[in-house]
Amino acid sequence: MDVTKKIIYLETSASGAVLSGKTGSHTTNQEELGWFVGHVAGLKGEYLAVVNYTGPVVPTREYPGLIAKGICTQILSELKLY
Repeated sequence: MDVTKKIIYLETSASGAVLSGKTGSHTTNQEELGWFVGHVAGLKGEYLAVVNYTGPVVPTREYPGLIAKGICTQILSELKLY
């Protein structure tokens, strides 16, 4: 279990909340699919979060999984959980 926690650790926010998770991406000629499954542990408790992102293909943009992660951290920040 400790090894898994180390592998999926992503970052710690300024407030001290720890974010762990996994991204995934898939791109076809027409669309991008990205997902993020995360766990955040902070002063307000522990929460699980899942984001599924679908959008048009934009070659110069970051991987779709990273977009999903960004959406997740934005939402968690707005909720003051991260």
